[in-house]
Amino acid sequence: MKKYLYVFIVVLIITIGFLLGKQYQEDQAFNDQLLLHQAIDIEDVIAMYYGRNDAELTAIDTNEDIINAFNGYPANQITVKNIDQAETKLVIELQEDIVIKILYADKKIYVKRNDVAEGEICYELIEGNEQLEAFFSNQ
Repeated sequence: MKKYLYVFIVVLIITIGFLLGKQYQEDQAFNDQLLLHQAIDIEDVIAMYYGRNDAELTAIDTNEDIINAFNGYPANQITVKNIDQAETKLVIELQEDIVIKILYADKKIYVKRNDVAEGEICYELIEGNEQLEAFFSNQ
């Protein structure tokens, strides 16, 4: 009888350890997503540029509405994806050599930035953003 009790306790401990480890991985993935999409401080913006396809980028006035739309997007509504080509792009240069590129391709919005992790990361805004989509459509 004691033998079965010991086996039960060991199996229970292993199961609890597995469940806690799984929960930790899910929490870590969620936290990583929150860290990817960070707000832009309007005071840090040096310049904004706009361009279509591979055409040369054109400087535009700093657009606070675009910055606010970007900042207002929920951080938990992104997915890590990579994109090579974009129909149009908005490049935001910030202080400390930080560059954030908002890319528009196939009616989806992607963000590439170099201030979150080592190198450049790319993620997609899953739900879209009406203000950003309107900006790209009207340019």
